[in-house]
Amino acid sequence: MTPRFLILFIWVLALSACSHPAKNKLTILFDRVDNLKIGSIVLLKGFPVGEVTNLELLGDSVLVNIKLNDTINIPVGSKFIITPSLLENSQINIELSNKTTYLTTQDTVAGSYLKTGVFDNLSSDSAKREKIKIAVDKISEGIKEFVDASGDTTTNKK
Repeated sequence: MTPRFLILFIWVLALSACSHPAKNKLTILFDRVDNLKIGSIVLLKGFPVGEVTNLELLGDSVLVNIKLNDTINIPVGSKFIITPSLLENSQINIELSNKTTYLTTQDTVAGSYLKTGVFDNLSSDSAKREKIKIAVDKISEGIKEFVDASGDTTTNKK
């Protein structure tokens, strides 16, 4: 009777392991995900703890699936912030809350996008971008005229 009980125990254990999703996968909803890609790093206190596994459009938003290391528990109320990068993939930074309950794979949480540059707000506004280009061109012309005038050696010096 003991081997029978052992087989039943192993079968129940295997069945329960297959029926419960892993706790280390989360879904985050973002308004924008500039340069975030599958494989982008997820950081906690500057330390890599996971990666982006899927990106999916949902209306005007993007669902981002991440997989975290098995030992990581994320408290409810934590913040998920995309930090953009021009030279490499953007990354997701997690700021932990002080709550004592933790997120599960059934939870979908809202994320945010960290704007880092002066021109981030203007990147999607072509009219403002054109005005800035014209202003920068005028400044460049003025600097060139100033340099040309100060390099003029035809003035009389005695």
